[in-house]
Amino acid sequence: MEDNKNKIYHLYLNSFLAWVTNGRFILGENISSIGIKPLADRILTRHKVTKVWNIYSFPFEFEHELLDKIFVDMRERYPDVQLVFQLVNTPINLNTEDQLFLSGRKRAADAYEKFKAAFQSLNETDQIAGVKYLTPAGIRLSFDKSDVKKKEQEWESYVIAAEAVQSGKSIYYTNIFVHAQAPTNKIMNNFSKSFRLKLQSLKLGFKPVKGLLNNYLENYGPSAYISSHANLFQQTFLIRDNITHILPTKEEGLINTEGILLGVNVNNGLPFLLEFFKSGQGQTVMLCAKTGWGKTHFAFGFALGLLCDNVHISVTDLKGNEWNKIGMYTPFLEISLTGNSPKSVNTLRIDDMCATKEDSVYIYNSAIQATVKVLSILSEVSESKYKVDLEKALEQAVRTLYNSRKVVKENPDTFINTKDLKYEDVFPFLAEIESSSSIPKEVREICNLARYRCEAILKGDSALSEALKNEVTVQEIIDIPLVIYSLNKNTDQDLTVTETVMIFMAEYLSTKKHLFRKRKGLHSAIFAEEVQRYKEAGEIVNFLSSQTTGARSQNVMIVFLLNSLSRLNSNSFTPIKSNISTVILGLLSQSDIKMVKDDFGYTDIINDLEEIYENPKDYRNVFAISFNTGYQYGNALVRAMLPNSMNKILATRTIRD
Repeated sequence: MEDNKNKIYHLYLNSFLAWVTNGRFILGENISSIGIKPLADRILTRHKVTKVWNIYSFPFEFEHELLDKIFVDMRERYPDVQLVFQLVNTPINLNTEDQLFLSGRKRAADAYEKFKAAFQSLNETDQIAGVKYLTPAGIRLSFDKSDVKKKEQEWESYVIAAEAVQSGKSIYYTNIFVHAQAPTNKIMNNFSKSFRLKLQSLKLGFKPVKGLLNNYLENYGPSAYISSHANLFQQTFLIRDNITHILPTKEEGLINTEGILLGVNVNNGLPFLLEFFKSGQGQTVMLCAKTGWGKTHFAFGFALGLLCDNVHISVTDLKGNEWNKIGMYTPFLEISLTGNSPKSVNTLRIDDMCATKEDSVYIYNSAIQATVKVLSILSEVSESKYKVDLEKALEQAVRTLYNSRKVVKENPDTFINTKDLKYEDVFPFLAEIESSSSIPKEVREICNLARYRCEAILKGDSALSEALKNEVTVQEIIDIPLVIYSLNKNTDQDLTVTETVMIFMAEYLSTKKHLFRKRKGLHSAIFAEEVQRYKEAGEIVNFLSSQTTGARSQNVMIVFLLNSLSRLNSNSFTPIKSNISTVILGLLSQSDIKMVKDDFGYTDIINDLEEIYENPKDYRNVFAISFNTGYQYGNALVRAMLPNSMNKILATRTIRD
């Protein structure tokens, strides 16, 4: 006992001497005397094994709450491991006017302009896919958009540093260490592997402290005073604002957070916001929960947040009289696709698009593809091999129709010739294909069947034929923030063929509006309700998914609302599964939870989904979110919340006072 007291006195004496002598008396042998033994890559004490990681770089755009991302996740997986975060800041005077800084800034600017010019010289396909080439020295290199982004960020880092100095902000060299203490070497080894993967997923520059632990303890360990040889550890260059983001006291949603408010973070009681539009990545969101869990309630709050951010929204309201409730908070237009005065969209018309020479070919081809989809869905040809042949024939017929009306894709002035076109105008040209001897017999027969079915619906006494008498054009919706396409089908039955076509027409009209907004650099969103009920779901899902990615991207976010994931196992929903960037999941069945893990790979929210399933009363209106917007990525447990004044107005079910 007396011996231990002497060691403690000895430690405090060393602390005092370190302060007086600028750290010269903090020596490794003194630390070892109280039971701390530094090895090559870890530190041993009487009861713990400690490892230390040095974090030395961050991605240019790092919007995560560092401690929350590291500590919460790792604590759940390794409850026996204690984590300590240490931040050591050394103020520096950065001269942004000296020749070294200015020449570095110029080199970065020149490199960025050179890379940008090279990228812009590529054709559209190479810009999307990137290019690979072989140097004269035989070295294989690749070049894509990410290389340009890196050069841009290098240049912007000089700009940001200069602006920080000019505005009087402090700048620091910062040492960041994460200490992990485990009871055994085995637990520490398992933890180390997971921790390394976690830091890599956050795109942090890091390395474990190896071979320098004696030096680390002398400078950053208990009672240490930083000495001159502390620069053996890599530092990161941060301004005051950067440090604020990684302070131990910062929680997600607390400081300088932007984005769309989705609710309240259950773990810390702070607002949870996501920024969807600060990257070029397509945004496809899946919002799924059992009926009655609050899915529409969540969607209302989500939509209102987007509207506040000047994002225009179109909604397919299958049941009707739901989405018009948020109309008291924003200008809106409700278009009824059924009822006494139904309306429809003529996909053949492109005279309303104010096309330019830059986008006329795209508009022309989009109209052809949309018309082909309308007629293909109406044909109800299910076998894929026949469907492909039919759609080729339909495309040929539509192009021939356009040619007969002198509609030239490179000349937008000719688009006025589509104003009076009707779907029935396609059929004579389809009949010509049927009579061609060069077409295989089975193709001629399938074309004949398709023409017969389409004519029966379009010319007969059907809801669609009635709706076709009242066309809606893009000019009628262009300036309206919220457009609701109402079907008034308040049942759980799947949609009929004609109802599905009406929904497709409405979605196509929305994409025409999105092109107008994209020209101005504005964003849009589509909320598609209960897509599992669509008769030809794959046709619509594939069409909508194509609007978010690749060359056809229209600055559009797609939000799919579902009651169950089980229907996503069908091939027709493959486009949803492959393009999803964010999932928002409430109460699910056990089979759906298993699907989230096995089929979608969202293992980061499985524990939250299990907790919601086991305690539904405690987690009412709570959703587990896994997100990757290209700007932010991670997971959260969020409760959907609206002001009390709005709850009753927006309720989708009558609630007693």
